[in-house]
This record gives sequence, structure tokens and C-alpha cells, in this order.
Amino acid sequence: MPYYMVPSFFVEIPFFPINKNGKINRSALPMPSRRFYKRKMSLIEPSNGIEKLIATILSDNLAIDHIGVDDNIFELGIQSLMITKIILQINSTLNVNLTLSALFQLPTIRKLAQHINENHDETDNVFVLIRQGKGNPLFMLPGKYGNLLTFVNFLNHYKGEQPVYGISYNKYNAHAAFKSMQDYAKYLLSQIKLIQPTGPYNLLGYSFGGSVSFEMALQLQNNNEKIDLLALVSADAPIKVGFLPRQLSLELKFFLKPNLYLIKKYIKYRIPHFIKKAVMRPLPNGEVDHEGATQKLWENYYAPTKYTGSLLLISEDTSKIPMLDPHWGCHYSAHVMASFWEKVVIGKVASYKIACSHVDLFAEPIVENIAKIIEKHISQQKVIA
Repeated sequence: MPYYMVPSFFVEIPFFPINKNGKINRSALPMPSRRFYKRKMSLIEPSNGIEKLIATILSDNLAIDHIGVDDNIFELGIQSLMITKIILQINSTLNVNLTLSALFQLPTIRKLAQHINENHDETDNVFVLIRQGKGNPLFMLPGKYGNLLTFVNFLNHYKGEQPVYGISYNKYNAHAAFKSMQDYAKYLLSQIKLIQPTGPYNLLGYSFGGSVSFEMALQLQNNNEKIDLLALVSADAPIKVGFLPRQLSLELKFFLKPNLYLIKKYIKYRIPHFIKKAVMRPLPNGEVDHEGATQKLWENYYAPTKYTGSLLLISEDTSKIPMLDPHWGCHYSAHVMASFWEKVVIGKVASYKIACSHVDLFAEPIVENIAKIIEKHISQQKVIA
């Protein structure tokens, strides 16, 4: 048979199910799934921590219960879109910089683990290389508690040539360890400087990561460093809005521009959410409130100076979205986002809106629009320069 007609795997069953007419009952056959993948060869189990972690990641993505350390990954049905996700998970979990070429050159768990042991010492740098390239890197920060996987779909569409680094909010940069947004941004800049000592810099931040990116840009500006790209995706501006908590003040602004749909959603979902949070019992002794720590960093963050460069702002348009998660206040404050950023930015604020919810901005197929907007913005900046 031609190669393309050979099945990727076979399902082994003890007998064929038969119907009343004595024929094979096709509807009773198990659905083809790699969970039924069986080997004729002997399975060699992972023997150390790194091999076990890699095996777990591959097993989850390939939907195979057991993978031997000498099994060729590409013979197990790996798909092209899985490859980036698997590399990001390995890098994030083991805190290494495994490259795409390494996965092709070393397509077994044993070889990958040996390569990591020999060439990738653990590092405390929270920024992990997630795509190779040339030129000044693009540093990407996800929303609170986000990780590198936030940007998998983005990288599948983004055609920029520069290397890309991403951050996972892990033990090395837990929000509770910092007293202010300024301290947190200063720490992250120290990590970036280890990768790229001098500018110009490219920053992209999503949600909470956007607020952090903006403070990083301010500190770079104060040190006379050049910034080529500051792109913020659905991030609220660091300004004082009155005596009420900032998030609540921002949300109430949408009542000034009446939208019956959003008001109904606010009353039905968001207000009960506030009530539930108000009556929540306190955490046990010794347990850290990471959400509260993150919220405190953001609530207490006000920009002391204005940003003199240009800003690319991408936000959601929720005016016609059927479902809104009550946890996300950005649903209600997105419509005033650009006007608030204009108060803290001296340069041009290029604002784009995409019809989606806050949590879907980096999901397919919405993320393709974000990739194209950033590519277009970068090309326009090069023309101006």
C-alpha cells in the first residue's frame, strides 16, 4: 500500500461484536483512538525524573497511556500544531530552553532527557525562549497566573522574525513576594537584561501582564532605553479614578454609555459575583492569597509619569457577546480602555477592537487577528523610522 494509506495505528480487540443478523456490529466497535495503541516491541519505562516528566507531557498531548523512552515521537502520531505546545510545556515545566530543532533531531524521550541533562542547566530566569529567530527579542507576559501556553496559538500565526521569550508566573516571580508593581517590574527587567542587555526592546502584555509591561516600559524610558514595541492586549491604564476601588470605578463608567445588553449582564452576573466575594471565608493560616496579591499590585499601581512613546492597544468588544464570565471585569471596562490610556501616554495610542470576550483574545481563531495587527504595526513603525 502507498505510505499515505497505511493507518497511523491499529486498535486491538479480543473479538468482533456481532449483531442479531450475524454481521459485524460496526456501531459497537471502539472509536479509533491512540489510547488503544499497542506495541509489538517491549516497552522501556522512563527511569528518572526528567524522562518521567517528558513522558507525562507527551502522553497527555498524544493521548497515549504509555510511551517508551526509545519510541520515536513522530511515529506515534504527533501533529505539527502539537509540537510548539509540547516544547513550551517541557521548557516551562523543566525551566529549560529546548528548541524546535532539538525535538526533530532527538525524537525519543531518552535522547531528549540526555540532551537536557548535558546542555540545559536549571536557571532562575523566568523568561523562557519559546521561538528562535533573529534580531531583538519579543518579550511576552500573560495575564495573572498565566503561562507560556497562552501564546501557543499566537506563535502559530505570528510571522515576525525575532526570537520570542515568554514568562510563566511560577515560584520564581510569585506576585505575593513583591510590595508594588514598580518592584515587580524592576525584577522582571533584571531578568530581561540577562537576555538582552541593551535596547531597543519589544514588549507585549496581556491583561495583568499588560499593566506590568507598561511599568517596565516606564522604567526603561527613565533609563533612556529605546522601546520599539509596547503592545498591550486588554489591559487597564494605571490612573486614579476616585474614592471607589479602581476596578469598580472602571466598570461603572459603562453606565455613562448605556448599553442595555451589558447592563443586564452586569446585574445578572457581575453584582452577584461581588456579593459572593464579599462573604467568602478567609484563607487558612499559611495559605497565600495569590489572587488578592495580584489585585493589590494592580489596584495600588498609578503611573508617576507619562509614557512618551507610542502604544498599541488591542481590546475586546463585548457588546454582542452571548456569554460573559462574571469573574472578568474587563468585559465592562473595555469600552473606555483607550480613553484612559490616552491620559498616561504622550505619543500616539493606536487602538483596535475585536469582537470577542476577554478570555478569548488569544484563542483560535481570534488570535490570528492579533498577530496581523501587531505585524502591521511593526511594519508601519519601520517605515516611520
